[in-house]
Amino acid sequence: MSGSPSSTGAVTHDCALPFDMNLIKAASHMHRHGIDFVATIGAETVFQTTQWDEPKPALFMPPKPVKGGEKLSFQCTFKNDTAQTLTFGESAATNEMCIFVSAFYPVPND
Repeated sequence: MSGSPSSTGAVTHDCALPFDMNLIKAASHMHRHGIDFVATIGAETVFQTTQWDEPKPALFMPPKPVKGGEKLSFQCTFKNDTAQTLTFGESAATNEMCIFVSAFYPVPND
């Protein structure tokens, strides 16, 4: 992932859920230049925020059942207001990250 100086862009990640699960929490992790995060499972939005720092997670009570094989997609939009190219990395000030965070059960034995 890289963000050209003085630009806005997005990065998306898609994958299939590996097994049936019950989702109890969904959240995101972005750095300072993150301006929007959206996560969907199938056609349903399960988490959305414009907050990069300490976003409030979505809590599912009762837990949300999802099927293995369903498509998980998440996208981060970044606004690079610097003269430097942003790349993936550890610094919240000078790098970017786009991570979907969740808690679920059960966890398969294998």
